[in-house]
Amino acid sequence: MATCQRKIAVWPIIFLTFGGTLSSLPLLNWYENHSSFQYVNTSNLIILEHDMDCITRLEHEELKEQLNRMLMKSMDDPSQTLDLIDAVQRLGVAYHFPKEIEDALQHHCNHVRVVDDDDLYTTALRFRLLGEDGFDVGCGTYAFNKFKDKEGELKESLISDVKGMLELYEAAHFQLHGENILEEALSFTKFHLKSAETKADNPLSRQIANALNRPLRKSLTRIVARSYISIYEDDQNLLKFAKLDFKIVQHLHRKEINELSRWWKGLDVATNFSFTRDRLMKRQSQVYYVEAKWFHENYTPTMEEYMPIALVFCGYPCLTIASFVGMEDVITKETFIWAFNDPKILTAASTICRLMDDVVSHEVYV
Repeated sequence: MATCQRKIAVWPIIFLTFGGTLSSLPLLNWYENHSSFQYVNTSNLIILEHDMDCITRLEHEELKEQLNRMLMKSMDDPSQTLDLIDAVQRLGVAYHFPKEIEDALQHHCNHVRVVDDDDLYTTALRFRLLGEDGFDVGCGTYAFNKFKDKEGELKESLISDVKGMLELYEAAHFQLHGENILEEALSFTKFHLKSAETKADNPLSRQIANALNRPLRKSLTRIVARSYISIYEDDQNLLKFAKLDFKIVQHLHRKEINELSRWWKGLDVATNFSFTRDRLMKRQSQVYYVEAKWFHENYTPTMEEYMPIALVFCGYPCLTIASFVGMEDVITKETFIWAFNDPKILTAASTICRLMDDVVSHEVYV
């Protein structure tokens, strides 16, 4: 059974606001003003339902069965297994095949022998797929040693293998503390991929640009899928399934936005729950005062002083509570008590979010 030493948790994305209106959110505001879709228009919702007809859903199910069989059959070819799972994940449809992917990777881990003849692309792809799915590949970093020269540096010959370099770059983001070879690989590949981006042909150049902007480890499934659908050229049935699935998910999101809009307007927060805004604004005002005081005094706070202030504006605690609300009966009162008492995992996630945002802001504005 797979262990979870590298499993990456992704917080659900939920739009939440207090004391305002739903249309104040950028995405919903766009939908509200966009000529092709009015999310509060129930007649359009009926049209959307009609568009998502039985034929579309039937075709979707038939293609899903085909891909299910492809995943099972691919176990006979280790290279095909890795390529297919990678494509399924990038196209955003892996959630349809959790057991099949788990079984295929488990089979690969148990029965496929790592050999010295494996190229950079295969070695890096195997490491990433097994690692991000929770398999213990801590000792797997030794496989990258064959790509070093006598001086212990990554071989210059790797620079010409752009596809392999790109996969090594993605794999390096799944490094654990102490895996120095992956730390070196990240710097090495990032430097040379910037140069390769301008020389490579499409769609490889677009993949490089997307990866440098936001690697898979730091991206979101729907964003990756939207980009990868436009450049994927291999299995046409898989591509067709991904397009249909994207359409169905988009359709579902539109319905949810419609329902959320009606729920929010019916709730009338400004009238019935005005205290939520008051409490939130009081807390924010205190934080703004402290930050303004630092600024005017030209004072640079220590990390110990800064983080309690900075974490106030991190959205993760709010997202966590909202996620629990949506989980219905499986969540108890004790769950909320736990979340409200700043558990370590939530504090750690909020800290990462806050610091990553600060780093980007610094790079953009300084």
